[in-house]
Amino acid sequence: MSGRAARRALVLPLLLLAVSLVAGPGCVRRVDLDRTPCPCGDDFVCCETLRSCLRAGDEASCPASYPPSTGSACTRDSDCDPAEACHSWTVGGSDEVVGPRQCRRLCEPTRACADGEVCELAPHDGRALDAFFTAGLCVAGSARDDGDATTGPSDGGDAGGGGECGPWSCQGCPTDRVGQPFCDGTDLYGCLVSAHPTCGLKCERVLLKRCTECAVSGGVINCSENSIRPQKPCEDLPCSACPSAAAGTTFCTGSQVSTCLRMPFAECGEICVPSALRECGASGCSQPSGSAASCGP
Repeated sequence: MSGRAARRALVLPLLLLAVSLVAGPGCVRRVDLDRTPCPCGDDFVCCETLRSCLRAGDEASCPASYPPSTGSACTRDSDCDPAEACHSWTVGGSDEVVGPRQCRRLCEPTRACADGEVCELAPHDGRALDAFFTAGLCVAGSARDDGDATTGPSDGGDAGGGGECGPWSCQGCPTDRVGQPFCDGTDLYGCLVSAHPTCGLKCERVLLKRCTECAVSGGVINCSENSIRPQKPCEDLPCSACPSAAAGTTFCTGSQVSTCLRMPFAECGEICVPSALRECGASGCSQPSGSAASCGP
C-alpha cells in the first residue's frame, strides 16, 4: 500500500469518529431508543406502558396508562411501532389480508388502555384466522366486565359494541389457550371460540370441571375431580345444542341472534356452547333458509 493510500485509510475512520462526537451521544442514541422494545440493555429501563426502553433516570417520562393506539394502516406487525401490533388476518388459505388492518396498542388485562379502548384478545399479523394467533390489543370500545361463563349455555345478552361486528370479542382466556383447555388454580376451563371471516374471533372462558388438582400439558388434561360436585362437559356442552356446524355462522335461539363457540375435547371429540350476539326483543329473530340470522321479520 502506498503512503498516500495508507494515510487515506487512517483519515476516514478518524473523520467518522469526529462526526459522531460532534453529533453527541444523546442524538445518536435517541434514534435507536425510539425503536428499541423491551427488554433493555445496561443504562436503560423498560417503560411497560410504552413497551420501549428509556434511559435510566427518565422514568418520569413513562406514562401511567397507555396512550391511544395510532390506528395507522397496516397488514403485518412489522408495519407498526414496537408497542403496537397489526389487527388483521387472512381467511381460507387466501393471501388477502382482511380485518380492521389497523395498528393497535399491545396490552394485558392488568394494564389499562386509553379512554375509548378496551383490552381484548384479537388476531394479528395477517395470520390465518383459524390458527388463533392472538395478542392483547387495545381495540375501540368501552371496558366491560362480563365475568366467567359457567358450564352450560351462555346467559346471553348483547355483548356490546355497534354494527355487525360489535358483539364479536374475546376476553378472559390466556393468549396462548384460545380454542384449548387450561387450568386456573385447581379448576379446569376451556376457551371456546368461533371465527367470523369479517369480524374476527369471539371466545368465552367456560368452566369445565372443579378439580382438587389441575394440569394441562401437551394437550393432556390431568384433573383430579372434586367428587362433591362432579361435572360432565360432554353432557353439559353438547354440539347438538348448536343447529349450525359452519364456523362463524349465526342462528336464532328464541329472540336472540347467536353463534356457536366450539373447542376440541378428548373425552368426546368436541364441546360447544351457543353464545348470544344480540337480543332482538319485540322484533324477534329470523333466519331465512341459507342465510344468517338477523333481528326483524
